[in-house]
Amino acid sequence: MTALSQPLGPFDTYAQATDAAAVLHVELDLLRLSGRTPNQVRMMQRGARRRYITKHLRAAHVELGQYDKAIVMWVASVADESPEVLVTILGWVLRSKGVKR
Repeated sequence: MTALSQPLGPFDTYAQATDAAAVLHVELDLLRLSGRTPNQVRMMQRGARRRYITKHLRAAHVELGQYDKAIVMWVASVADESPEVLVTILGWVLRSKGVKR
């Protein structure tokens, strides 16, 4: 099952969110073990989180403006050790797609 075909939530437990974030955890762990400097690893991990967020939003046909992209970068930078937070927030967005405005 790919990350995009896997439903993101609803989550009742931290363990469920951790399971949903498994693909991202693996990518982040591989970067941590890559032998690069801590600063290089941190920057590469932020890029991985940004790509993960953007990939899921694009799959849900969420159009991003320039400010939206800046917020994606910010979220990717503040979620250093919290892939579970990312999958939870993305789950809210993806599950709300049927809401009429």
